[in-house]
Amino acid sequence: MLRSIATEEENSVLESHAQAFIQLYTSDWNDEISGSARRLLQNRQMNKPKLLPLASDVGKLTSHLKEIQTEALAVIEKKVFNAEFSTAFKSLSESVLAQIILFNRRRQGEVSKMLISHVTTKEPEHSADIQSSLSPLERELLDSFTRIEIPGKRNNTVAVLFTEQLKTSVDVLVDLGLRHEAGIVDDNVYVFAASNGSHGFIRGSDILRKFSNVCGAENPQLLRSTSLRKHIATLSQVMNLQKYELDQVARFLGHDVRIHRQYYRLPSDVMQTAKVAKMLIAMERGDMSAIRGKSLDEVDIGPNDGMLPSWCFNRCYSYCVLLVLY
Repeated sequence: MLRSIATEEENSVLESHAQAFIQLYTSDWNDEISGSARRLLQNRQMNKPKLLPLASDVGKLTSHLKEIQTEALAVIEKKVFNAEFSTAFKSLSESVLAQIILFNRRRQGEVSKMLISHVTTKEPEHSADIQSSLSPLERELLDSFTRIEIPGKRNNTVAVLFTEQLKTSVDVLVDLGLRHEAGIVDDNVYVFAASNGSHGFIRGSDILRKFSNVCGAENPQLLRSTSLRKHIATLSQVMNLQKYELDQVARFLGHDVRIHRQYYRLPSDVMQTAKVAKMLIAMERGDMSAIRGKSLDEVDIGPNDGMLPSWCFNRCYSYCVLLVLY
């Protein structure tokens, strides 16, 4: 800005000062600021535990949300427009919002800002040629789920899948007559609209925090959208997906496959302990035939007198397997 102002004002002194600062910044910034900051952040992350949600906690949260959804729908279907109706409508909105984030592993902000126009837009018909290439189960799933597209991070378009139960509840939430009776202003464009005359939306992060603390989960602090996204990325690593399959998962999550591999495929300590250790043990024994031409999943090693006692090997290997499943 100073250099531009100096050029406009034909102020050579101010322009020389601005140019001198730019040169100083370019030469010293990396050593004085960015390099030290990067090393500090790396040291903090080095031994930081990488925790993921437990499958049992996800199940408890899902069951709790479905109970709230069922109870709220039962009250709304009576169409008795009173304070109980408004409370039930709000509970339905919160439970459906949390379920969509949980099921799709979406960023909470993306789902929270979902517009009515996104939901009411007619889904395009599926190509008959593509459907014929699917398995019977995949064709059944294609008919059972509703897919919509919403804006994602960095102007990307991301997909959201609705089950039949979620689609029914979303249709209730976008019904203009029911929204009016629930205290939502008519010109609020959000599916998960805030009530009491607000033009805003319900924040998904607040809802996940609220329900995770009351669902009986062992680690409720891990039931957050970022942790849930890392959870599905970890499972995709355990599944050993092909490159094109991993690309599909990454695109559904709304990020590049390189970001998926670098930041979301956790935890590497488990995978290294459970899989790479097999290769190291075989190399330590000098038994190259056990690993020749095989992938890490195909490597199979057993107890050896020169390496581990049988009982110790069985216990360690079982522990690694349980660690991966956990």
